[in-house]
Amino acid sequence: MDPEGALEGFTEVVRMEPEKAEWGFKALKQTVKIHYRLGRYKEMMDAYREMLTYIISAVTRNYSEKCINNIMDFVSGSASQNFELLREFYETTLKVLEEAKNERLWFKTNLKLCKIWFDMGEYGKMNKILKELHRSCQRADGTDDQKKGTQLLEVYAVEIQMYTETKNNKKLKELYGKALTIKSAIPHPRIMGIIRECGGKMHMAQRQWADAATDFFEAFKNYDEAGNHRRIQCLKYLVLANMLMESQVNPFDGQEAKPYKNDPEILAMTNLIAAYQRNEILEFEKILKSNRRTIMDDPFIRNYIEDLLKNIRTQVLLKLIKPYTRIRIPFISKELHVPESDVETLLVSLILDNRIQGHIDQATNENLPPNVIKQLAKELKNLDETPPEGIKVGVNDDDFSTIFADIEGPAGTPYENGVFRMKLILTHDFPHSPPKGYFLTKIFHPNIASNGEICVNALKKDWSPSLGLRHVLMVVRCLLIEPFPESALNEQAGKMLLDNYDEYARHARLYTSIHAKPKTKLKTGAISESTTALNVGQTHTSLCNVDQKTLTSGGAPLQQPSPLAPTANIVKGGNSLDQPLTAETAVSGSAAPPSLTMKKEAGLAKLPADKKKIDARKKSLKRL
Repeated sequence: MDPEGALEGFTEVVRMEPEKAEWGFKALKQTVKIHYRLGRYKEMMDAYREMLTYIISAVTRNYSEKCINNIMDFVSGSASQNFELLREFYETTLKVLEEAKNERLWFKTNLKLCKIWFDMGEYGKMNKILKELHRSCQRADGTDDQKKGTQLLEVYAVEIQMYTETKNNKKLKELYGKALTIKSAIPHPRIMGIIRECGGKMHMAQRQWADAATDFFEAFKNYDEAGNHRRIQCLKYLVLANMLMESQVNPFDGQEAKPYKNDPEILAMTNLIAAYQRNEILEFEKILKSNRRTIMDDPFIRNYIEDLLKNIRTQVLLKLIKPYTRIRIPFISKELHVPESDVETLLVSLILDNRIQGHIDQATNENLPPNVIKQLAKELKNLDETPPEGIKVGVNDDDFSTIFADIEGPAGTPYENGVFRMKLILTHDFPHSPPKGYFLTKIFHPNIASNGEICVNALKKDWSPSLGLRHVLMVVRCLLIEPFPESALNEQAGKMLLDNYDEYARHARLYTSIHAKPKTKLKTGAISESTTALNVGQTHTSLCNVDQKTLTSGGAPLQQPSPLAPTANIVKGGNSLDQPLTAETAVSGSAAPPSLTMKKEAGLAKLPADKKKIDARKKSLKRL
């Protein structure tokens, strides 16, 4: 092949034509391609500009459109990473097309330019073009022209991709709804695949697993029809959503997905769902580690791996504890292959969700190191003497691992005049791990779940050991002033806040008036380091480990209520205390092994306590 000789020949063809005609147009088209293959981009653009001058009068509209489309596909396919060249190429084309008034080719070229800006992350420039494209699909009165339904869907598909990438869920939901209502279009399956895939990702972000699975399945079918490689990715996402919704139906049993069951890219996911449905934790984790490229390297799948692990651990845990009335946390930890702190977190979540009827029985202050208790004593004393505005912290001399606080609803918010009780649970590795926060008072708020769990970055990714309890409590109160509906745990409250603030405020005020009336004040009092030292140094006996022969004449050891916390026993069922599903504990004790206690018979009465021990304890606390 002689590219230089070919260029000379094509140049001679153009020169020989007295007027611009079809042969000159064809010669210039080949000249553009040769210069591009030789990497002579400046010469290529010069030849391309000259070729575009032929489209107004020298060749027919359909032929010129076909040739320009072919050249754009040729250049964009070969120079997919040369964004600057592609940008110049498309912008040059658009200028000429505006003069030629070729609306159809102008529309397609703008969509291709949008793709360039999308790949470069230039969402502002992309949005500007999308507005122009949207205007071209509207009537004179500004409403969408349903006759241009196919073009509208193409615009929506690009726009939905942009909002998915920028995580603008409010706009994404609006456009997704509009796209599905267009009935007049006959779109390319690839376009519907894009819309459905982004819809699935939107539902996943909202934790609507079943809706996400439906959309990913539709996306897979559309991509499969179009022969698009994204079908494999959407099939993976379908498997992911299927596991998260805890479905026992294998998606590969369907005739659409069955042919891909043994595809190398899919095989890891088929093995994963098999291990998941058998509740085999070790096999599940092994598959994740050995298939990092096909599973873990996808950032979207990686975001939900923790949810998958929590699901499978939950299923194994529920199956594990079913035959027992009492079970030790270290045993569960060994079976699940996770630290005891993770077991404790999972148990607390299941108890609050009423999936386990039981409680954690623990030794007070035993799970916190002495230096941490000493620091906590100082901080609690400071909070008691100089409380933050609108916050009152309760003092429990026996147990620093659970902090209670009453938070006044900030003025000017729907929570005004309410008092909300919350608790912070400190794990054994505090302050290296953040405390866990729960509202005990029912509240209508986007970032507070129905079980009281709080979603705030100060208790998650923004946590630092240098942050204190004062900072956490103030951040939680600020959350009542400015909620974040984008990361809602209460989907109803988040949606209502975004769509209709007045209705949201009415609901929040109603909850406040019913549930957040001022209650009995929390116990407050002086905290000193001597109290801490006493609590650390005292020796107690756990209720779960007392030899019945050693009980005093009262017949039973002392029981005192305590919040949910780690390294202890969970009691399942029954109403042994005044309030079911609240945590209980013996006074404390290093001899008490952590365990999960579950009573199959309800109605155990409170055991009488040794009066002398109670009186002695009261006197020692008064002296402090």
